[in-house]
Amino acid sequence: MTQNNTDILTIGGATLDIMLTTDEYDIIDNSQDLKRQKLIAFEYGAKLITKDACMTYGGGAANSAINLSNLDFAVTALVQLGDDSPGRDIKFYLENRGINTDYIIQHKNTFTGTSVIVSASEAHDHVAFVNRGANAFLDISKETLAIINPQHIYLTSLSGERALDNLIEIFDYIRENNIPITWNPGSQQVQMGCEALKRFLQYTTILHVNKDEAIEMLYSSGEETDNVEDLLKRLHAEGPRLVTITCGADGAWSYDGEKIYFQSALDVEHINTTGAGDAFGSTFLAAYIKTGGDIGYALAAGVVNSSEVIKKVGAQHGLVGWTEITNIIKEHSLV
Repeated sequence: MTQNNTDILTIGGATLDIMLTTDEYDIIDNSQDLKRQKLIAFEYGAKLITKDACMTYGGGAANSAINLSNLDFAVTALVQLGDDSPGRDIKFYLENRGINTDYIIQHKNTFTGTSVIVSASEAHDHVAFVNRGANAFLDISKETLAIINPQHIYLTSLSGERALDNLIEIFDYIRENNIPITWNPGSQQVQMGCEALKRFLQYTTILHVNKDEAIEMLYSSGEETDNVEDLLKRLHAEGPRLVTITCGADGAWSYDGEKIYFQSALDVEHINTTGAGDAFGSTFLAAYIKTGGDIGYALAAGVVNSSEVIKKVGAQHGLVGWTEITNIIKEHSLV
């Protein structure tokens, strides 16, 4: 039996996020290493004072589900939580935001994935210490996907021993059923590199990565470049129909095999960059669907919503709806 009320299925992580901000750090130039061009350092053995601290929810699939639901899509989330208080709270929170949680599993004797996110206040960026917890036990089958019967899949980070098996199940399903998939790969997938991911990339509709992830995916194949246009073209050659690369304050790029699109970042005062990538990718997809495939508009919409997210602490608190996105696009004459 299938259900036919899911516009978009989000798959990946859901976490409890502990957010900290500090002034007590140094940024180290490491530009000779393309994969780790900047490092952040804290004094060894020190007790560091944090300016702000809060607890919120995050994870790629949860962030994207909240955003897509906010943008008027019927969303189902496929994530794994712990059988603990944070897990129950996250599930309740998603339900109250209009997301179908029928396929969320609360794994016995395992805690909900947890991230400690340390933001460098003046640098306006962060480092996340992530324990996958229950996320590592996510177990996906084609049978479950067929029951959910989504019109589109938004795939985020997969972790744990079943990550590769889950990828195989997901991509077998989309290939056999001609389902479009937007993929924002997690660190475990990025580290595999393009050669190992080729069998999945060739069936990917939209690939979203940031510049560092693009470099790392190609680096393992001997492709050493940090030129965005080269990265776009080389990733596109691996199979995706459309590739987007975000570059933080330097804007966002997209390539469909014929034309390179660019959208500069908005000049906003930002507090915390957590969740900016999830906001961009899921908003891009929403706008791409709503406009019938207008890449330029989708880039602008993605940049707008990610710019709103970084104004607030937490991955979901700054997300805005479609009307506000379109108004901001008009106000700034972005398209």
